[in-house]
Amino acid sequence: MKAIALLSKKEQIAALLETQILKGKISPGEKLNSVRLLASKFSVSTKIIINAFNTLEHKRLIRREHGNGVFVRGKTADDTIDVCLMGYQIFKSQNNYFTNLTRIALPPFLHEKFGFVIRIVPGRADLTDKQFEYEMKKIEQHLHVDCLLINAPTLNKKQIAICMKLRTPVIFIGDFSTGLYPELPYNQIAGNNAWLGEETVRQVIEAENCRELTIYSGSMDHYFYRRFYDGALNEARRLGVEPHLVEMPKGITSSIPVSKRAEVYNDKINEAQANGWCSCPAISAGIKTKMLFETFASHDISVPFYRGKECEKSFEELFETIYARIETVVKNPRDYRKIRLKPKINVEEMPMTENYR
Repeated sequence: MKAIALLSKKEQIAALLETQILKGKISPGEKLNSVRLLASKFSVSTKIIINAFNTLEHKRLIRREHGNGVFVRGKTADDTIDVCLMGYQIFKSQNNYFTNLTRIALPPFLHEKFGFVIRIVPGRADLTDKQFEYEMKKIEQHLHVDCLLINAPTLNKKQIAICMKLRTPVIFIGDFSTGLYPELPYNQIAGNNAWLGEETVRQVIEAENCRELTIYSGSMDHYFYRRFYDGALNEARRLGVEPHLVEMPKGITSSIPVSKRAEVYNDKINEAQANGWCSCPAISAGIKTKMLFETFASHDISVPFYRGKECEKSFEELFETIYARIETVVKNPRDYRKIRLKPKINVEEMPMTENYR
């Protein structure tokens, strides 16, 4: 004997409205009655109507416009998918990655049926979790997009969990500076930083035929730098080359005052010279080189200096992967995947006479 499933009031009202929407009895773009009117019509509390709306919004059948009301989405396969690409707490000196990401919204990378809005949210170091949650909900209420792409390297575990509670599907683009959170379900597309380190070292050794090399890196407290160095170290040892690490302190491009940075660079180069590491080819592991090159010049150091630069093909692959994930999560917001891409890179020598920013 089959058990009879009794629907709650919320489920009954959500099912009724869903049927009316799918059968066209409520047209796409049509505004629904207010929460109070529907509560009165169905003789239920306003809380039940709000919960029914939550169910319909999760199914992408309605959209809420803050201050205007609730509207039927009625999106078809031919409609535009609206996307927000958001950079959170992106420092001016660290925004090259985000700048490259914004190219997805422009030809030749922009796909038909996709529309983008780009937003940069400064954020604050003293922002509480409740304030962060309020800010994210406010963004969601005002933008009314189908998917939110977030490049936010500074997000912590609690903030990631807050983002995943939004009704709008979220995809994180790029790594978090503190690493991965395998215990949390979320969508993420990022490069394989260990592979980037391996490939950079391999190409430099091939070009220089050297037995030693020095890697100038940001703090190992950051996931990106740590993984890059892990890959570089493994590849160097595999090829019989001795790697040296010159590690800059955390905050060298952000929280450490500009007036103090030259002193930090000078101390690090003095240490490298004392260890005999300034006479072999060098690699930049993502750090800014202008001040580093100025310090080299003040110490009369001139060595072949390299960096790995992603090829255009890498961005094409990244953007195609993003588009595919957007289409998937818009249909099924609970389809969580963490994708690691192996970037295609070319290693280029950086003349120390030029100022790189």
